[in-house]
Amino acid sequence: MVTFKDVKIGYITDKNGLIVKDYNQLAKELKLLKINPQEAFDLVFKNKFQFNKRYYWTLKRIGFYINRRYFRFIYYVYSIKKKQKKNILFSKLSNKEQEDTKKIAISLMPRKINTCRAVVNSDEYKNEFKRNYPKIKFDARKEAQNLHKLVTEKRHQKKLLNTKWYTERTERTDKHYIDKLIIKQIEKL
Repeated sequence: MVTFKDVKIGYITDKNGLIVKDYNQLAKELKLLKINPQEAFDLVFKNKFQFNKRYYWTLKRIGFYINRRYFRFIYYVYSIKKKQKKNILFSKLSNKEQEDTKKIAISLMPRKINTCRAVVNSDEYKNEFKRNYPKIKFDARKEAQNLHKLVTEKRHQKKLLNTKWYTERTERTDKHYIDKLIIKQIEKL
């Protein structure tokens, strides 16, 4: 028997802890522990799915990084097409020409750490940092290192490779959308 808040509770345990076999037993155990349903749901939701401030800040940082890399990629694709004097849309190129253009653009991309530094030095990133951590002093060098660690960790690769990123600037990542972004880049020049 374990005493918890002056309530005697009998547990069936194994080496991993308490064994709860069904929802009825779970409800009884929660009532004995004086845990209301909303509190139980909140605990499960926070622990199971990790939807907390830190999780959203991590996703936002990855989003900033992806935006920066993606727009640099678009810029290099545009400059390659401009050098080749091809005014046709990216989606109208043959598959081989698309792959060749992508390879050249990727080879021109800056190193990941340089992209991280550029992201961290942006006003958007600094404002989000202050919003998430108002009491902590912003250290650009440390934040750049942390962002670089984040984007190069294997456990975050599936977040980076997700093709369904919806951020403030991008809606889709297909080849027709690349054409629209190139046209916007031309208008800015």
